Amino acid sequence: RARNNYGTDFVNWSDLSEETIGSLIKRPKGGEATVRAIIDAARKAAAEAHSPAPPDPDPRTAASDLIACLPESDRIMLASRRWSRPPLSQEETAAQLATHGVWVNRHQPRSEARFAELRAEPRFGIVADQAERLRRLLGPVTTEAHITEAISTLGIDADQATADMLVHLAGPYISDGPWL
Repeated sequence: RARNNYGTDFVNWSDLSEETIGSLIKRPKGGEATVRAIIDAARKAAAEAHSPAPPDPDPRTAASDLIACLPESDRIMLASRRWSRPPLSQEETAAQLATHGVWVNRHQPRSEARFAELRAEPRFGIVADQAERLRRLLGPVTTEAHITEAISTLGIDADQATADMLVHLAGPYISDGPWL
């Protein structure tokens, strides 16, 4: 909400320098939780700016970290509705999330948007590179056996969610009998 409500007026942290907590709360749709989110984001940005750059992670760690950055509901949503081959139905996903199919329908685009936003972060560029290498190994049409072999060839001893995410980013591949 903070990004949507304040993003056009405050592009850089310095744009907030003349603002007070009270002035931010008085803005349309501004509330205590939104201002708290801005403060938390500012603290995180300041900490990252003053900390030494971490070494580039290996592709497996970066892919796992990307998934770990998602809230649990987004991980379940994406794993079952986007990365799974074939995707689970809304009702099956809703059962995993202990909610209703309508909630899944309404929140899936948000989960996908959060995932796209995270993938765009520079620290996860290596994941896109790995997906591109996987795409070249798999080609336009493949089989599950070839996917398993290609994941192994890339040296990714990945758990199922990580492997499914990379295959989705490489494709996406849609199940059609034995072929994807």
